[in-house]
Amino acid sequence: MFFESIDGIRYPSRLIVKIGPAREVAINFGKTVEDRTLHSVELSNGDAVEVHAYQIANLVRQPTAAFTAATGTYIVTWSDNEISKTPVIGWSISEDGGVYPVTMNGVNSDLDQLFHVLLPSGDVATFDEEWASFDDWRNHQFSKAFPTPSKR
Repeated sequence: MFFESIDGIRYPSRLIVKIGPAREVAINFGKTVEDRTLHSVELSNGDAVEVHAYQIANLVRQPTAAFTAATGTYIVTWSDNEISKTPVIGWSISEDGGVYPVTMNGVNSDLDQLFHVLLPSGDVATFDEEWASFDDWRNHQFSKAFPTPSKR
C-alpha cells in the first residue's frame, strides 16, 4: 500500500513512523489561493513529507483483509437521474473497521457517498435501509428525485 505526498511522490505506507495533526494551510495555485488540510508525515528514514488529509483518510481505509463477493453483487447509484450498476468483485475490511466494496477500479472508499448494494437475491441494501427488490429501490430513488406535490 502507498500514499502520496503533496509533491506527487508515492511512498510505501510501511515507512510511516508518525502522522502529525491536521492543520489548515493556504496553497497558492497561481491565480487562486485555496485552504487545504495537510498533515506532516514522519518516515522511518528520518524524512518528513506533507500529505493532504484525504490521503490520511485513505490510509486508514486500506485493506487489512479481503474476501470475494458473491456473483451478481453490484453497487447501484442514482446520479443525474440515471442509474448505474458496478460489479462488486470483493469486499475489503479496513483499518478503520469499515467494510468497503472492491470493484475493477479498486476499493470503493468514497465515504462522501453512501453506497447501495444490489445483492444476488435481488434485495438492495445500505447499512441502515433495505428494499425488497431493485424495482422498489429504483422507485424510492425516483420519488426522492421527483417528489409528488402535496395536496392542500
